[in-house]
Amino acid sequence: MVNGVINIRVFEAMDSIAQEHGVKDGEWATAAFGRQELQSRISELRAKARAERDNLDYTGRAFSFQKCADLLKGLRELIGEESMAKEVLKLLARAETTRERILLLALAIPKADEKQVEMYLRAVVDRQK
Repeated sequence: MVNGVINIRVFEAMDSIAQEHGVKDGEWATAAFGRQELQSRISELRAKARAERDNLDYTGRAFSFQKCADLLKGLRELIGEESMAKEVLKLLARAETTRERILLLALAIPKADEKQVEMYLRAVVDRQK
């Protein structure tokens, strides 16, 4: 991740998860962004992924961490927390950096364990001071 931008291959992996589970763009956009009309963001990310695969210039918006988090949240809502955690673990192979892997792992944490993981991460960060 550079300047909050995540490698588009992570989106491609999420898109394949959505397709495997029969998730339609409209319902994914509604779950992720709150409005079905924003399904064009998903189409735009697909175009960006194709352009990058074909080594073409693409001037569209970046695949930001926030967009990634929203899309993962939407998928989690649609396919269930347990299924999403399993699928996110598969995404790790597509992440290029340790920071991307850490962010993806954080997104896979079940809601019930978030506080415990936050305490652990704070301890690690605080140790650095």
